[in-house]
Amino acid sequence: MGQVSDPYDDDGDDQGISLSGLPGEPFDAERDQVAYDLGEWDDEAVAVLEERLAAAGIPYAWDGDELFVDEDDEEAVDALVDELVGDEPTTGAVDAELLGDVFVAADRLRRDPQDPDGVTTVLDEVGDLDPECPPYGLDVDDWRPVCERFTALRDLLLADTVDEEAVTARADELRSALRPYV
Repeated sequence: MGQVSDPYDDDGDDQGISLSGLPGEPFDAERDQVAYDLGEWDDEAVAVLEERLAAAGIPYAWDGDELFVDEDDEEAVDALVDELVGDEPTTGAVDAELLGDVFVAADRLRRDPQDPDGVTTVLDEVGDLDPECPPYGLDVDDWRPVCERFTALRDLLLADTVDEEAVTARADELRSALRPYV
């Protein structure tokens, strides 16, 4: 992000701080601030956060990888940050490793509907896929169909009589749905 001079700073020395804000509501560096270290965030996540801050009307400033907001906005910013990365790992939160495991299981099952590793993975991971808690980078609307395919495959594997053709078809659908994300 490029440096922006503070229009209220007479000497023009912004000391490396990049100011942002809404028209008519410049970031006030004199107010009590809260800092967020976002050094581990990628550019896409930072851009999404900036868009959400702007949409919420929250002025902010950057100093390197640190985001500064008015202390009065801390609760709202915490909610935005939690929405993007979560305050703590949430039950049902999916990580890239789990997506990869489910993808591999679906690949195994589309080739062999009785593959023991594929069956075990699908049955063991059922509690970890929450349609309302998508992994980073996916929105709920994209994630729900993946979970529905997973549930359909799991239900077939739990049936008294396993329809191998249906397992193969559902596994292929699940694999195809996950392919863009792994």
